[in-house]
Amino acid sequence: MRRFIGLRDSVATGPHAATLVNWMNAHPLRVLAHLPDAEWTRVLATTHWLASERGHGRYLRQVPVPGVDTKFIETHRAVLADLLDVIRGDLAHGPTIQPRRLPAAKRLLRNNHGDHDRIG
Repeated sequence: MRRFIGLRDSVATGPHAATLVNWMNAHPLRVLAHLPDAEWTRVLATTHWLASERGHGRYLRQVPVPGVDTKFIETHRAVLADLLDVIRGDLAHGPTIQPRRLPAAKRLLRNNHGDHDRIG
């Protein structure tokens, strides 16, 4: 429990801090699945970068977070997509959504090859 509280408390202040903390409180096991703690820090930093760079024509390979490359993003795409959806207020509409109707974050992270890795 201490470890989770430490990770939760590590969320930087900012416009999305309360939203991220609420998500973390609702999904503590998903947060704790990211070992070591530095991995969760990279997930949060990548989420912030992806959210802030949307619409700027950037590519996933341009994420400036140390230790984050396209393999890291691919490995963590599910949690990144969930966090992006929460930040954007773009929560999934249920498990029966057609692919073209998926929230933008899930489409973004589904495939990171070629131009499909463009953020928008």
